[in-house]
Amino acid sequence: MTALPATVNHYLHKNHELKLVTTPASGVMCDGCKQYGKGSEHYRCGGCNFDLHTHCATGPRTIRLPLFAGGEYTRYTVTGDPACGVCQGKVDGLGYSNELDIFVHPCCAFLPMQVVQDDRMFQLVNDPSVMCGICNKKSQSLSYRTSNDNGEHVCLHVPCLVRINNKITGYQDWHASAPIMPGVRVLLTAAAATKNNGNGAVAVSKKTSTVVSILSLVYHVVTLDPAGIAESLGNLTE
Repeated sequence: MTALPATVNHYLHKNHELKLVTTPASGVMCDGCKQYGKGSEHYRCGGCNFDLHTHCATGPRTIRLPLFAGGEYTRYTVTGDPACGVCQGKVDGLGYSNELDIFVHPCCAFLPMQVVQDDRMFQLVNDPSVMCGICNKKSQSLSYRTSNDNGEHVCLHVPCLVRINNKITGYQDWHASAPIMPGVRVLLTAAAATKNNGNGAVAVSKKTSTVVSILSLVYHVVTLDPAGIAESLGNLTE
């Protein structure tokens, strides 16, 4: 990984250099993409109280996103609050767009293709045929795909991870420290407790079922889905 420069010049703050500083535990509001987030480092002009995420400060003017169609994406200040093609949140400030009017947050544009956490590999994929392990639906969203302890593929939609993480932590820059939340990883490791009932069917343990229901409940609360909330509550009380 290339080391970040100690200072940068940026067109959004032309009068002063921005210095690489340690991000406080309370997080920081990025003056570029307008997202409040956390992370280990960011760029700052202390005298002007101006802050930029590292991606917003150092990202190139044009990029190509291998999992998206539309060729080249150009960085500029976005207006009109279009939806991000990756996380589906509003893009209000610094962002990337292409000729097909697909908009992407800077941090989402540089989402890691692979993430290793707890000795488990998560691969970013674009496969609309897969079912998300959180919302139990298929969509055009990007997903992180891994295998559970039974060797079965499990996919987690990026927007589902974003919604749950934002609800729990209050941070919009959800992947600054880790795209896959600990609560979601429990869902995967708990799968080791599943048992084959001898007839080829898989029986899910009480622990696994509870984790799935809690994640689903949070998802349905965030998405204001009354039917989903009722179903998840019913599963938790069974």
